[in-house]
Amino acid sequence: MIRHLRARRQNILASAVRWHSHGGVQGIIAIDGVGYYQEKGKLIQILRKGDAVKCPPDTPHWHGASPKTGFVQMAVTPNHANGRVQWLQPVTAAEYTKTK
Repeated sequence: MIRHLRARRQNILASAVRWHSHGGVQGIIAIDGVGYYQEKGKLIQILRKGDAVKCPPDTPHWHGASPKTGFVQMAVTPNHANGRVQWLQPVTAAEYTKTK
């Protein structure tokens, strides 16, 4: 049972993002702009205002602004016994620009 949810709103303008995972499910809602979301081994999903993503627990992923547009998002991540986030390696330029 999830007892606490932590929501945050970010305006991500830089392309410096990292792969990461969460012990619980993470929900992401696109508020404005154009953003990217990618799970390890899958294609990048383009997110626009009103889009939502549900990331499964313990799934390496990243999310952030597209190269030419800022992105405002709300990420909801539950508190978890293993912590809320495990940071992994930086997203490479090749990963960041590969939308197909």
